[in-house]
Amino acid sequence: MEILIYQHNSNLSFDDYQSALTGLISESCPNLVVDFQPVDLALGDFLEGWLTGQHDEDPFYHFENIAYGTSNAPPQSRLLTDIGEVTLTMKDKLKNYAKLSHAGWGFCSNDFLAFNYAPPEFRIRNLVHESLHLFSVNDCYDKDLKSKSSCDNPKCIMRYGQSAVSIEICSSVKNQLKSI
Repeated sequence: MEILIYQHNSNLSFDDYQSALTGLISESCPNLVVDFQPVDLALGDFLEGWLTGQHDEDPFYHFENIAYGTSNAPPQSRLLTDIGEVTLTMKDKLKNYAKLSHAGWGFCSNDFLAFNYAPPEFRIRNLVHESLHLFSVNDCYDKDLKSKSSCDNPKCIMRYGQSAVSIEICSSVKNQLKSI
């Protein structure tokens, strides 16, 4: 699988994120290769325009058209947008787009398009959390933001508001990854 990465207002390294995510994936799904690539210029310009309010074309449908093209086969590419120094206006725009009032640091749309706008101290953990959704992993919290009983690791990165220093997953998440 390929994860295309776009950075807005950020030039931070992705090394720790890539290492953490590939480590978690390889534990559960050793044959799955994850390739990280920057978006191409056209997609980058599109995302920049949407984020800065230059147009209102839906990024999900725009990327879906690129990823699927004329094929009906599931696309092998996913898109991760990492936003540094998010303004309140942009955060409100993203939360409204996601239709998730609790999306304080990021969200993933249809296991296909993820946005991260977590504060710097939570950036890597949230990038991993949102990226696991790109692999169809479910959250380990319910609609009331309480941890699900199926989550057997109190430090699981898929719990809501997880602030543990380590990046760990529970057996439920591992099983979901094994089913890929």
